[in-house]
Amino acid sequence: MSTEEETMNSFLSLPIDNTKIWQAVTNTLKNFEVKQVKDIDGLIRELSQGRFKCEWFQEAESGFPRFPWKEFVEKALPGARKIALEMPELFPEKIPLLLNNDSTSKNKSKKTELKLNRKQCACLLIHSLFGTMIDIDQGRHGHFNSFFCVGLFMGATNQKAMCLLNYVRHVGLESPSTNEMVTFERVSVEKSPEWSSMSDVPLCKVNVLNGKESITDSAAPFHVDFANMFIGGGSLSGGCVQEEILFLEKPELIVAQAIMEVMTPNEAIALRGAERHSILTGYGREQYATGVRWAGDASDKHPSTILAIDAIVASQVDQFEPSWINREILKAYAGFLPASGSSIATGNWGCGAFGGDLQLKFIEQWIAASVARVDIMNYHSFGDRRMGGPPLQMIEAMKARYPTVSALYSAIIAQHANLSQNNTFQTLLH
Repeated sequence: MSTEEETMNSFLSLPIDNTKIWQAVTNTLKNFEVKQVKDIDGLIRELSQGRFKCEWFQEAESGFPRFPWKEFVEKALPGARKIALEMPELFPEKIPLLLNNDSTSKNKSKKTELKLNRKQCACLLIHSLFGTMIDIDQGRHGHFNSFFCVGLFMGATNQKAMCLLNYVRHVGLESPSTNEMVTFERVSVEKSPEWSSMSDVPLCKVNVLNGKESITDSAAPFHVDFANMFIGGGSLSGGCVQEEILFLEKPELIVAQAIMEVMTPNEAIALRGAERHSILTGYGREQYATGVRWAGDASDKHPSTILAIDAIVASQVDQFEPSWINREILKAYAGFLPASGSSIATGNWGCGAFGGDLQLKFIEQWIAASVARVDIMNYHSFGDRRMGGPPLQMIEAMKARYPTVSALYSAIIAQHANLSQNNTFQTLLH
């Protein structure tokens, strides 16, 4: 591997890396005239050197009449273009990629944490929306998620795109702080704890919220992201489930897609400080899913710490096999470590499209949280009947019978052959 290739594989490609490209971008940002909303399509086509033939803004005003388009064109967009032009000053040094333990790059970055201020995050997201991060996917396929925000503006008018535009409106109207930081961190566990040996580790307290309260609205300082192994999942493409909604409501999280390599089984990702800018209602696996709606500004920016953990696709493996149970406990443990001594908000992790057994996933997270010394695991069940009965009653019965981590873990392993969907609690208690 050449020195140039090693550098490319260890640092994020930016338009300022190429003098010719940056000169063209600068000229367009300074001189391209936007008098009305429809002109934004032309701005994106010009900035991306024709790569992205955007037509989304032709119907934007009629599609979203509540959005303040006049203010956006006259005030917010010029502010955003100014931030984009500041890229050389905001990034005097290259941005290191945060690689996983399996990376084969000879020049592998040793960094596990990166801090960017809010203005740096805004600059990257604006360029991603403008289509100027042209070289970013070179050598990244199979290792990183997409970082093309402009991709949301290539099809029909959709609700997800409005979250990004609303964020650009906010940072364009009021330039973000260079003092407030957003932190991106990989958390890895080199050696798995011996769960069966932890007879002195009691199960932590659990608080079950059985209504419709979302994890994002929780007062707990740590919120669990039911993540894709490629952080961010389909936030910039198809899909609008828990992780995608989270990343679109808090767009600074999307920067993780640019710098975080795919997660391995023994690691998680912690994201601190991202602010909530929009409300996205509804839920669906496709970006045009019926019922998914951009609902305007968030009233509380709520910069909590996000703990991203990716579950196995249970429909493709036997999730009740000890090897997969161990994998899930280790994954959750890595994710919960930053919350030691505090409380987390979690829920039905891996129990939707991935087909996980809700009761087994609850126990796996309970064990992991207990070993990570989490004080309280706030579990948002959303009233899911797969909990198998009154949740608190079930939990108290489980805790009375299996008061320690080793007791509960040993019971699961001993009974694994008898477990099946939605009967885990019943099998362990009878």
